[in-house]
Amino acid sequence: MGTKENGRQYHHLYRQQQQQQQQQQQERGTNGSVLGGLMRFEARRSDFAGEAFMALKERGHFRTLRFLDLYQCPGLDSQMTIEILKECPLLESFDGNQLLARDILLSSGQRRQRWNRDERDEERGDKEDGGWVCTGMKYLDLHITGFANGMEDVRTHWQVFEQLAKLDKLVYLSIGGKCSANTSISNDNPRNATAENVGDGAVMSSMSSSSTPPPSISSIGPQTTAVATGASGGLDIRLRSGLGQLSTLKRLRMLRFTGVEQQMEVEDVEWMLENLPELKVVQGRLHTDPAKQQVLEKVLERGRVSAWSMYNNVQQAQQK
Repeated sequence: MGTKENGRQYHHLYRQQQQQQQQQQQERGTNGSVLGGLMRFEARRSDFAGEAFMALKERGHFRTLRFLDLYQCPGLDSQMTIEILKECPLLESFDGNQLLARDILLSSGQRRQRWNRDERDEERGDKEDGGWVCTGMKYLDLHITGFANGMEDVRTHWQVFEQLAKLDKLVYLSIGGKCSANTSISNDNPRNATAENVGDGAVMSSMSSSSTPPPSISSIGPQTTAVATGASGGLDIRLRSGLGQLSTLKRLRMLRFTGVEQQMEVEDVEWMLENLPELKVVQGRLHTDPAKQQVLEKVLERGRVSAWSMYNNVQQAQQK
């Protein structure tokens, strides 16, 4: 029971540590940001959308932001999320909404030859350019989706893993769960985020954002193998789909993929234990078969990693 309690509290503990580090930095009176630039912006469960997004961007806050919380904001689309990842070099913590696999491939500078690009892509503005600049990212919570239901080209999964592997300072990574594209705004203390109330006060932080991305993976595995994805169209977290590229995430302590059904095997879990030395919590359903789920949980527990699948169980009960 103790390990499961650790899993529940880890997210909140990490947030508290961030706040403590900010306070210490403020007491020292140091500030590495551009004068007047925001270092923290929070508008979770709000109607944050294009107007507020452009205000943040045009007023230069993308250059200074370190902490961005847009959790469950339906107006934050995948393309906005990509712009944030490409234009916020100091970003260390990002709670967002939906991120499409197709946009990840375009943003990472990988020519999407297997997506049958044509002139219509250029007309829609689907141009490939520089990759993600937030190489100091430590906390990332996005719903990565857009993989086809049923059978999907495994190369797409490999390329998404390749991009995530470049964020080698990650401590917390969540790639499933709570996309709110079709969800009404919560009445639980909602905030209105518009161009008028995008502030200009700076918040200071002591967390370092310097990082050198690891070399790109030159070989991205099988070219014709297909993999089965969950009903939500999420990332397939298995070695056969590219999980091995996350060996760069030596600081990762929590991996979350709630709401995205997986078909993991013992070899996948054992790989995590061997290659992610700081891993403490895995949150999400490891396998749809309850018997296999128990086996995989025991493997994690032997490695002193908490397996927390309660969220998925609650979702399944609600659907019934």
